[in-house]
Amino acid sequence: MIKIFSFKSVCSVIVVMALWSTATVAQDNVGIGTTTPHENALLDVSSTNKGILVPRLNTLQRLGVNPVAGADGLLVYDTDLDEFWYWDGTQWVQSAGPAGPAGPTGPAGPTGPQGPAGPAGANGAIGPAGPAGANGATGPAGPAGTNGATGPAGANGATGLTGANGATGPAGANGATGPAGPAGANGATGPAGPAGANGTTGPAGPAGANGVTGAQGPTGPSAASNSQALHFASQTQLTQAPTGTISYVALPNLTYTFTVPVGETWKIHASAFGTALNLGSFRDCVAQFEIFVDGAQSTALQRTYISDLNTELTFAYATWAIGYAAEYTAGSHTIDVRGAHAGPSGTGTNVQLAGGVGGFQSHLNLLIIK
Repeated sequence: MIKIFSFKSVCSVIVVMALWSTATVAQDNVGIGTTTPHENALLDVSSTNKGILVPRLNTLQRLGVNPVAGADGLLVYDTDLDEFWYWDGTQWVQSAGPAGPAGPTGPAGPTGPQGPAGPAGANGAIGPAGPAGANGATGPAGPAGTNGATGPAGANGATGLTGANGATGPAGANGATGPAGPAGANGATGPAGPAGANGTTGPAGPAGANGVTGAQGPTGPSAASNSQALHFASQTQLTQAPTGTISYVALPNLTYTFTVPVGETWKIHASAFGTALNLGSFRDCVAQFEIFVDGAQSTALQRTYISDLNTELTFAYATWAIGYAAEYTAGSHTIDVRGAHAGPSGTGTNVQLAGGVGGFQSHLNLLIIK
């Protein structure tokens, strides 16, 4: 079994060896068995056939040693127990030695109380219907019931077929011819016969002269454009100091209000960009920008970190850009861009959210598809 020496034990061994051994001193370290102790070692011991011996005491002798204050880490070898022991400042503590045999296993503890029953599980799915059983044997016939009352007379049956004619009697003798009757009326005209086939086409006649050209009609109205591009830029400088909370303010001139006619739907792509300035108190800060639609925040948001490197510059800056697209139904709508100082809180650096004409302006571009 491997024993691990404590740091205090190792230090005690090193001190004892340094005091009892003939050493070669090189500057502020000691070498034993070498004239060139390692420069990072206070004591460098080198040997290929020898070990280190510390004071050997029996248990009674060891217990008779009562080190004074400051002897923490004092190391001895107990010859009765064949173990290393060190003084931890209040008592002797075993440092290393052979492991003793394992003790017998203790008796098993009493069985714990029965835990509460868990909730009933859900009913399983209903199984398929079993096959139909065989028909039982036919029971004995019951007694005959009494005859019911006589029903009403049925309707007369259909008339039977006419019997066949009797045989024709012999023809009588011809009578005398009577006078001729008047002529009958003409019969109706029979249907018309089918049309005959078309004759061959005759030759084409000469072409007529061209008619006079009509007057030019009026020009129709121009087709309406279905898209429009707009651009806005900030006109004045806007600066905000840290307040400990994010308080949005509208960037100057980056607001557009429009009305969608009834029955129409417009799709608008909005993009905004600009430069935020850290106005020179040599502290890092954060600016935040977002597109608002009808006074509500959209999903188009960017936090811009402005790092002031404490150089000779009087300010630091960082760029930002956001975009948002949505469809708008009939009614009045407003799109605007807002910014805010987003930290750190307390006294510190002011942030320029938008510049005026000629320097660090913020911009809003709109593409309206009608």
